[in-house]
Amino acid sequence: LCGYPPNIRNIANAIQNDPDLQGRKLALHGIVGGEGMTEDLRDEILGKGFTSVFSSYGASDLDINIGYETETEVDIRKACLKHPELAKELYGGGPPPMVFHYDPLHYFIETTKEGELVFTCCRKERASPRIRYNLHDTGKVMMSKDVVAICKKYGVEINPKINLPFLFVHGREGTESYGGSKVHYEHLEQAIRALDTDKRVNPDRFALHKPSENELEFWVEAQTDEAYEVLKGDIDNFQRKLIDKIAESNTDFKKILDGKANPHPQVRLFKPGESPMSIHFKQNPHRKLQRVVKDSAELKEQLAKASDSHIVTHANYPV
Repeated sequence: LCGYPPNIRNIANAIQNDPDLQGRKLALHGIVGGEGMTEDLRDEILGKGFTSVFSSYGASDLDINIGYETETEVDIRKACLKHPELAKELYGGGPPPMVFHYDPLHYFIETTKEGELVFTCCRKERASPRIRYNLHDTGKVMMSKDVVAICKKYGVEINPKINLPFLFVHGREGTESYGGSKVHYEHLEQAIRALDTDKRVNPDRFALHKPSENELEFWVEAQTDEAYEVLKGDIDNFQRKLIDKIAESNTDFKKILDGKANPHPQVRLFKPGESPMSIHFKQNPHRKLQRVVKDSAELKEQLAKASDSHIVTHANYPV
């Protein structure tokens, strides 16, 4: 089964809840792409009956399969989650990027001074071979032996089955700035997963939003009307816990918070089905889920007209 990571999760949920499929021995293998996938989401899908879930990296205007994920790449990502210093040495720290291996006989990959990946096709048989093509994905390339050596420094044994270079991909979407720090939607996703043990937040309806240059909001949508009322009643506490959890995995974000030079990040909670993320999905059901909602006059007007559809915190920095 192939699709975006959230779609594969929805399929896993549907299979679990289908009485005709419950108890049947199914060999389910997932191939995901289009956006990054957290290890928590991978574990959730595997825990719901899938035998394997791997990512593939590519682009419709370049090649559908440039990078491939195996158990080795998954082990590297999980090791980075356990060893922050390893993550810092490999890619600068924070949530692990997607990690793939690729064949350098097919593609020559460079990194620009801005940290963007540039691709040159090495095969003549391509219908439209590209030379130094920039997808504006950020990332880096590392030799297999270098990754193995760095992992070994931190007591992590990585044994690649093939000696191909590794490709670290952060992606081109899903990031907003906050006082000079970069906040990725995976920071928000991981924080929600850790805190929302009662499953009150819709796992497919969360996003980053900047209402102005110095401000940042975390947008979440409740699963049900009851969940909305519960979250609404504890919204300031939820805001504090969410920000603290993000700061645990994002040291640059924490430094900006500690400096108190920027307005405190706020949380905007939406009723079920009434967030801009849900509206975007209804209008574009076959497109990627919205992880960053860009500010606009139209959006401000939409929020003003539907003021009863959401609540926003106003709490400042804790004393």
